[in-house]
Order: sequence, then C-alpha cells, then structure tokens
Amino acid sequence: EAEAQFKKALEVFPEDVLALFNLGRVHSDKRQFVEAKNYYERLVEVTQDDPMAWYNLAGVYAELDNPAVSDYNTIDMAIQCYLKVLELDPKHLECSFKLMEIALSHKKTDLALKVMEEAVDHNPDEPLAYYNLISTYDKCKMFEQAEQTRQKLKDRFTKRSRETGKA
Repeated sequence: EAEAQFKKALEVFPEDVLALFNLGRVHSDKRQFVEAKNYYERLVEVTQDDPMAWYNLAGVYAELDNPAVSDYNTIDMAIQCYLKVLELDPKHLECSFKLMEIALSHKKTDLALKVMEEAVDHNPDEPLAYYNLISTYDKCKMFEQAEQTRQKLKDRFTKRSRETGKA
C-alpha cells in the first residue's frame, strides 16, 4: 500500500524526491531492477548533487549487468555513477569498495588502484580503507606497494594507540 501512495504522490508531483527514492528502493528490494532503474534515473535528474541517489542508481546498473538478471550491458554506467558518488562524496567508503570490486572483476586495475588510493587519502583513520588497498595491490601483484601500505597502516595505528593511551 505504501507503493500505491508513492505512485499517487508522483501523479500529483512528478519530481517528489521521497516518492522516487522509495519506489526505486521498493523495486530494488523486489529485484525488479528495470523498474528501480527508471525511478532512480528520474531521481538523479531531480537531485543531481545527491550522492545517495547516484549510489542507488549505480547499484541497479551493476545488478542489471548480471546476465542472470537481464541482457543489459550497464557496467560502464554503474562505474560512471559510482565515480559521480565519489566526486560528490570522496569519503564514501562503501562506494569505493564496490567500485574497486567492479574494476578488478572487469580487469580495470588502474581504476581499482586509483579508487582505493584515494579512499585511503580521504579516510586516513579508517583501517578498512588500508586493508582494501593492500588487497588491491596484492591482486595486482604489486607486492612491494602492498608491503609499504601494511607498514604505513601499522605505523599509523601504533602511533594512534600510543596517543590514545596517553590521553
């Protein structure tokens, strides 16, 4: 019944952000990704500076690229949307991780490395960013960079735990 209410809201006001977002989410949850795509595409037209709208659209494009879901070829659109999220919100770690995974699975190692290096730069106090960068270096057979990043992580958090202990 909430879905019906959101559709009514769109009849009255076709740019209702809440209705577009929730209808996209409802259809995503039901794995109706074509319908979700339509709502999220409308949402990003209305809220071009909202990273969450772009993030949701990227996720739908990634799902639609799966041959078990559809015959669409939308992975490049997913990548562009995830890049837009990071442009709007450079600290969005979940987006960085998803983009890195897509990049690696499509043999776009330069993109995966760039995304994870920037994730560490924008989130220097987040160990998970370092772990994912190390993993990316390892997968790209860049073992020296992985080891340097491990040492950087160790140094950073050893220093931080000493500072926390003194406080």
